[in-house]
Amino acid sequence: MGEILVIDTNIMVRALGTGTRERSFVEQVLRQCDTIAISKSIFKEYRSAAGWYHITGLQSIWDNFENYTQEKFRKKIKKIEKSKIDAKKRALKINSNEYKIYKINDRLDYKLIDCAIGCCSKRVIVITIDSDLVGREVRIKDIIIKIMTPEEYLQQRSVQ
Repeated sequence: MGEILVIDTNIMVRALGTGTRERSFVEQVLRQCDTIAISKSIFKEYRSAAGWYHITGLQSIWDNFENYTQEKFRKKIKKIEKSKIDAKKRALKINSNEYKIYKINDRLDYKLIDCAIGCCSKRVIVITIDSDLVGREVRIKDIIIKIMTPEEYLQQRSVQ
């Protein structure tokens, strides 16, 4: 059975290039029938980060990447709409002032947890290399959100 993953910008933007370690990781994830989820706010951050990596034309690159995942792996990137995130947070009785339950210091990382909540799954994995996040586990009611590096994830899945 596949897992749902939310992949942080520090990995995903590099994965859009070919021949990178990050691209190899994403392809391994897709080969294992795992699902990658993204929200609009995460994509906005990808777009901002593209400038840091001197990547131009991100929308076109992203569209090509989505087409590639569809053709090669028969997978679609799962888009989590803000309305779905908001509805799930309302159902869990989480208001926007209660982010402290996420136990994450950097509010810029809340979008990762929000997307995980919006996946409507009991277990979601956030993949990052952000040392402030790695190793954390966020539990909100019956949802478990584990935060790990790509290497930890592959090791957990017994794939190297």
